[in-house]
Amino acid sequence: MSGHVVQFFLDDSEWDEALGAIRSSLPTGGHLIFESRNPTADLFATWPKKSAPRQLLDARVGEIEWWYELAGTSEGRVRYEIHYRFIADDDELVSLCELRFRTQCEINLSLANAGFSISSTFGDWDSSAIDRTSPDMIFVAVAG
Repeated sequence: MSGHVVQFFLDDSEWDEALGAIRSSLPTGGHLIFESRNPTADLFATWPKKSAPRQLLDARVGEIEWWYELAGTSEGRVRYEIHYRFIADDDELVSLCELRFRTQCEINLSLANAGFSISSTFGDWDSSAIDRTSPDMIFVAVAG
């Protein structure tokens, strides 16, 4: 799994079902490797804000500014808006999104319940240990 996809599973039942399907498709000893953002880190420190939006250039519509606005948090869930402002006509589109940031303990337990053992965990792709400020949690799990 890539791109922090685990965060898009909002309900535990969906996440558990996905892990079960992955486990059933792997042979014993097969590996599942994925990342999730670390909920103990400052998740939004690097997200662009309205006061400092990011910009991109689209070949069809021209310049676009975009930024995030936090809409709310509750029980590991984060709701936010992504704003896209099209410079040429000053139109703005807003996309409402929601993610679930599970703790390391929650992910460890869900992996064990699905029949995986954890081979390694890292706090970033440089293989550093997870601590409170690690941006990511990378899990290397083995099908039992």
